Amino acid sequence: LGDVYKRQRFLMLKHKRVFLPLCLVLVFALLSISAFAVASSNPTPDPDPDAFYITEDTTYGDVLEHFYPDEYASLTSDVKAVYDSQYILGKNDDHTFTSTMTATDGPDDPYSAWLETSITGVCSDPTSKAKGPDILVTLVAKAESSSEGELRAQSFLKATSPCPKMTTLIVVYDEIHKVEKTFYDFDDNTSSLEIDETVEDLESGKEYSVTCSATVTFPAGYVPPIANRSWVNYVTVK
Repeated sequence: LGDVYKRQRFLMLKHKRVFLPLCLVLVFALLSISAFAVASSNPTPDPDPDAFYITEDTTYGDVLEHFYPDEYASLTSDVKAVYDSQYILGKNDDHTFTSTMTATDGPDDPYSAWLETSITGVCSDPTSKAKGPDILVTLVAKAESSSEGELRAQSFLKATSPCPKMTTLIVVYDEIHKVEKTFYDFDDNTSSLEIDETVEDLESGKEYSVTCSATVTFPAGYVPPIANRSWVNYVTVK
């Protein structure tokens, strides 16, 4: 009987050593299947082949050329160079012109919560026939969401004297840097340029970036010949 008992115990231990690893394998397999099922029910969205995505190397010039090829082609080489050197996601060098940035506020202020940037153009040659007063250029921009699924983007570019050309580009993109909408406007021999547009069919509760870049071509004799200022805001759509 003792030998029989020992043999039965040996067989039980042997089966146990085989059974436990098999159980672990089975549990692992079930967990893997569950994880795969969850991942399948929440797949990562594939990039839209028809969409334009912003990368770290994307400039305002790239966006302008893609969405407004004719307008981009008509720009002077100086203005193109400015847009082509301005990266939307940062890493820009400091500009050479004088600038100040302020945020206005107050219940009675029509520009409440707007971001304002100022640029001063300076004459390069005091004896030049083109010599004139310093030109102060101001870019005021704002983005907000007051209606469900909508976003309103506004910009107001103004100079204290008429300038040969003004341009403004607004880009709206989402958290994965997919461009949702762009707005571009320009005018010649003017002292102001305004954009006021609404983007519809956006996702409620989702944050969008609204960035604006503007250029002003000063009259002959001014330094710098082209003034540029960019602005960005982050808005969660209602």
